[in-house]
Amino acid sequence: MKPFPSNLKYGMIALAVLFAAAVLPAMPGRAQPAIDRDWISKAHRDHPLVGRIWSTSQRAFVPRDTLDRAIVASRYLLLGEKHDNPDHHLLQAEFLGVRAGVGDHPTVVFEMIPRALGDTLAAYLARPDAAPAGIGAAVGWKKSGWPDWSIYRPIAETAFRHRLPIRPGGLANTTVRAVVRQGYAALGTAQETRWKLDQPLTGTAALRLAKILDASHCGLLPKAMAGPMIKAQRARDASMADAMIAGGGPAVLIAGDGHVRTDFGVAAFLAIRQPDASRLAVGIVEVDPEATRPGEYLARDGVFDFLVFTPAFDTSDHCAELKARMAEKTGQKK
Repeated sequence: MKPFPSNLKYGMIALAVLFAAAVLPAMPGRAQPAIDRDWISKAHRDHPLVGRIWSTSQRAFVPRDTLDRAIVASRYLLLGEKHDNPDHHLLQAEFLGVRAGVGDHPTVVFEMIPRALGDTLAAYLARPDAAPAGIGAAVGWKKSGWPDWSIYRPIAETAFRHRLPIRPGGLANTTVRAVVRQGYAALGTAQETRWKLDQPLTGTAALRLAKILDASHCGLLPKAMAGPMIKAQRARDASMADAMIAGGGPAVLIAGDGHVRTDFGVAAFLAIRQPDASRLAVGIVEVDPEATRPGEYLARDGVFDFLVFTPAFDTSDHCAELKARMAEKTGQKK
């Protein structure tokens, strides 16, 4: 389950498996981007936001070194992504390299690797011939439904180069399904309490999350599933926060933008459990030709400390495709 609008394609996979923007100043004309590179993604490269960095606290576009200074100062760095965009993973690798330069060896936590595979991953990494390219095969990446390991490999290469620990952060699909059916009881009372899942969302936050989950599942999520899906989402966020804390030192999270948001994502659980620890949430988002102001993205994709804008990789209408497939199946059943 990857239930957020910036990752619609993978939210749809979950559906098959599991059956307020602030007013921000208008963006000025075309300006020099903070990140200037040869983008792999082809769609909307000429969008005026591409390569620019928005600081939510400053309510302004900032240069790259402003973001880098914030990255270096963070204990917990959360790097969001749209899963199938290779540019996002290259940027995550860059930002990880900046953070690793501090020399305190932060743990790199992957949403995509279930914590149930922790021993498997550790055994592979302990091998003398361990290499970034082999991690995917070691954890059965091809069967997981995530985009090919090759586009995530630059992140692992950076981790290897700086000798950073790598840990899994996600929950296995079997565990997620159990939470959907049984609630947090599926995790056990001790874990529910330690992960702070016993602290419910406020009414406003719960409504906002339910709306986002419904949108990410193309409006096809039954109303009765809203509550269980909220619990499953929060369990996944709490798991990733726990994995970041478990390393005992600084940590960097690689996850979908929806999990990185500060209002009710992983950062929110970190704030509850370690309120004095510095946190930085960076949302890497694809530009939309109909949205030219950062506030529009904060409203749609969530709240972040910084937004980094890139071209779009896949502009397919996955909701239309999913609805067409479901209509076809319904017709066949009749």
